[in-house]
Amino acid sequence: MALAPRFSIPLCIVTGKATATPRGVGSFATALPHTPEVVWLEGTQFDFYDNPQTVRTASDHAISHLAATLA
Repeated sequence: MALAPRFSIPLCIVTGKATATPRGVGSFATALPHTPEVVWLEGTQFDFYDNPQTVRTASDHAISHLAATLA
């Protein structure tokens, strides 16, 4: 959390309301100097590791963000 103000690059945070720290995501996003793209997906913390569809959707968002910001 303390490092959030140091981020100067565009961020994309992919998470879910049933993950380990959904409130932490909000606090971190608020502490950033720029408004990040926050993508809220369905599923639990473990779905982001074990559910192929959740992993694919999260990965697709990350790839799209990187393609747009690194171009």
